[in-house]
Amino acid sequence: MEKLKIAFQEYLSEYFDKTITVLNIREIPGGFLSKAYVLSCLDSMQSFELFSRTISSNRWGYAYPIDRFRAFNISDQMYKNANGDIMSHGIMTYKDGKYTSQLDFSNNTQFFHIQDYKVGSSYQSEYFSLVNQDTLTEENKEILRKIASKIAILHTKEVPEQSDDIYAKELYIRGYRELLINPELTLDVFSQFDPSHSFFWQVPHKHNYLEKMHQEYDRMILSTRERKLSFLHGDFWSSNILIDTENNPFFIDYSRIPYGDAGIDIGWFVGNFVLEYIKTKNRIYLDAAKVFMDEYIKETGDKDILQYLVLPLFWLGIINIFPPVFGDHHPEIAKEILRYIEKCFKEWELLIEELHF
Repeated sequence: MEKLKIAFQEYLSEYFDKTITVLNIREIPGGFLSKAYVLSCLDSMQSFELFSRTISSNRWGYAYPIDRFRAFNISDQMYKNANGDIMSHGIMTYKDGKYTSQLDFSNNTQFFHIQDYKVGSSYQSEYFSLVNQDTLTEENKEILRKIASKIAILHTKEVPEQSDDIYAKELYIRGYRELLINPELTLDVFSQFDPSHSFFWQVPHKHNYLEKMHQEYDRMILSTRERKLSFLHGDFWSSNILIDTENNPFFIDYSRIPYGDAGIDIGWFVGNFVLEYIKTKNRIYLDAAKVFMDEYIKETGDKDILQYLVLPLFWLGIINIFPPVFGDHHPEIAKEILRYIEKCFKEWELLIEELHF
């Protein structure tokens, strides 16, 4: 850890163009594929903390160091696009126990993405605790509206590339491509299901599902939707939303998809609530989804958004019954999730109203 501390110190001094002393590094819980650290730092004026993470797995699209660098480079730019509560401070290249200013994609090279560290409690804890309630409290509704309002600000920011119709269309299509291939890797995920898994009870053959996904992809990229291209969060779900001491949300882990249809973000977030309802049978999750959607539509004016959420929902359904991630749910729950997704594919819309309201 001492070598890593010296490396951070050299990188940060170069980045900020002043002497930075790294007093301490402490490891904190990371993500599914990453390790995370908090850096206690000191300059001539003040002490402060920064956050850093490194991808610690070579699975699911991260086999090569260049894949890990690409992921962090995209994330770094997305934080800058958002211009939100947390600033990104670049990517440190770490090799042979030292910081190097030269990019190196050797197998023993690590990359550390560095950003501001802000204390907050994960919204995920409130998300899961809703199952113990019968109705939403005003506090529950308030935080959902704040989350909707905050992501709406990002989605309605002017994207400079929108002025170039051809380039904007390419970025729009690329957003859907990234949703399908990075880092989950469609065929890789399917291949990890045992042939006897309940997934195949509902879908006679996995390629039928791939075909439905392909049809939805074609529908999306041929859309005549008026406001198509938005800045995105890219991994917008409860675990990447933190609540500060004044009960205001802020977002972390911008990643994967810098631009695309806002439905990619919203489908990921709202789809989790809908699928949680299917798993728990507690209608409070549908109430929460509707509160969020009502506020989001009010803030953006995007009344067609529910028609653009199905592809993210497809992935959520698969991931929610994917053994390496969540284990295997009871077969009836798995089948119900898949029946719901099948219905959304037929209707070309994320169905919330029909389930409850």
